[in-house]
Amino acid sequence: VDLIFGLPGQSVSSWAATLEHILELAPQHLSLYSLTLEEETPLARAIDAGELPEPDPDRAADMYELASEYLLKAGFWQYEVSNWARGTGDAAEVWALPPSGASEGISPWICTHNLNYWRNRPWLGIGAGAYSWLDGHRWNNYSHPRDYVAVVQAGRHPVDEVESIWPALERGETLMMGLRLAEGVEDNRFRCRFGMGMVALYGSIIADMVELGLLIWDGKRARLSTKGRLLGNRVFGAFLPE
Repeated sequence: VDLIFGLPGQSVSSWAATLEHILELAPQHLSLYSLTLEEETPLARAIDAGELPEPDPDRAADMYELASEYLLKAGFWQYEVSNWARGTGDAAEVWALPPSGASEGISPWICTHNLNYWRNRPWLGIGAGAYSWLDGHRWNNYSHPRDYVAVVQAGRHPVDEVESIWPALERGETLMMGLRLAEGVEDNRFRCRFGMGMVALYGSIIADMVELGLLIWDGKRARLSTKGRLLGNRVFGAFLPE
């Protein structure tokens, strides 16, 4: 089940009722996303025109915390910032380190498809609007099916834009995506992939984030703290090159 919270006018009590009704369906996996307003959408225009109230970020944070606590009691593991899976065993706390240190140890119901993205591994997207990431390049196909079909029928590759991912960006994005997982980023895996450990590359950043209480670092693994998962963008941005 995928849900959006933090909607204009949505109350914490109505969100709690939504969660209760959803759990009656006995789902194995939940994705809960805070509303992001996109420009030029009907919702954004309605809010700009005063037809709907602006989303309240503090209320959305309360909804997020409520969901984390509620789903923990219902037997779900929060294994990613926005994703929960029903566990084969109970989590000790909100944002617990998964068994064996890997998300796969939680249960058979984690989203293995998205784990590939969060670990910043290569993928190939097929079809209109699809994105791909391989061999230092990220590209997207034409988004409108009509344009996509026309280009393919003309015998050309349907690639609209290509972005080069240089090593510093790949390293930063690996941390940005990996820290979204409760398992975090293992230094050994990072070192094997990039030839250098995280402290050598980001020692001062790690120290600053630990001091702020946003990051947990034990010398072997970097993880967002429970507080840090609420302020993840502040942490992620620190690792990205300017």
